[in-house]
Amino acid sequence: MRNNSPIAHTIGQISFITMIFVTIIPFYTLAADAFPDTVVIVEPNSSSAIVGETFSINVTIVDVQNLYGLEAILSWNSSVLSLVNLEVQLGQNGGVLNAPVYIAENSTQGSRYTISATSTSPAPSFDGTGNIVRMNFSVVGTGACELDLQTQLYDYPPPDRDPRLSLPIAHIDVDGSFQSVIPEFPGYLVFVATAMLTLLSVVFSKHIFSRHNKAYDKSALSCGQRTTGEKRAQAGHAQ
Repeated sequence: MRNNSPIAHTIGQISFITMIFVTIIPFYTLAADAFPDTVVIVEPNSSSAIVGETFSINVTIVDVQNLYGLEAILSWNSSVLSLVNLEVQLGQNGGVLNAPVYIAENSTQGSRYTISATSTSPAPSFDGTGNIVRMNFSVVGTGACELDLQTQLYDYPPPDRDPRLSLPIAHIDVDGSFQSVIPEFPGYLVFVATAMLTLLSVVFSKHIFSRHNKAYDKSALSCGQRTTGEKRAQAGHAQ
């Protein structure tokens, strides 16, 4: 026999809602783990300049907790960009990692830059946002170029971790991009160039017209002289 009482109906609704929460909560937990808050990004994320100009980028860690060591590799297209200089900002104001900092590697090979570093005792771990390095590039060719970023972040191991080793910090790497652009001529230069071309066209046309008139005048004069000579010859024959 089916129970249609209000109490049974309410209990059924509560059971259904509870089942939905039990199903959804683990999904959101997995989603949060799959998309960590910490991001390592090339800033600005998109840049452009003309050949011969220079521009700068930062490699920045955003919203990290308990950071104690890192490794970063940035690659670019050497036919478009050339590294001019760089400034490591670890352990400094505006940078990540607390001093003292030991830099194990800070090198550039072709179109690939690598830095590897860690804080050392008695430095505390780093929390927050800051730069790893600031890099200045010169534009040497036209085209598009990816600023390919690969990083590893490591935490400070708590005393109760066994074995007491640093573990990777979950994060997302965000590459940068660059596009060399063709310079646009200012409007007044376009106007001046158009005016000069028009003037040259008029002068050239007048020159051609003048030469044509002179040739026509010579032809008419020659024709007139022949006609006069012929008339005189005819008059001589008539006498």
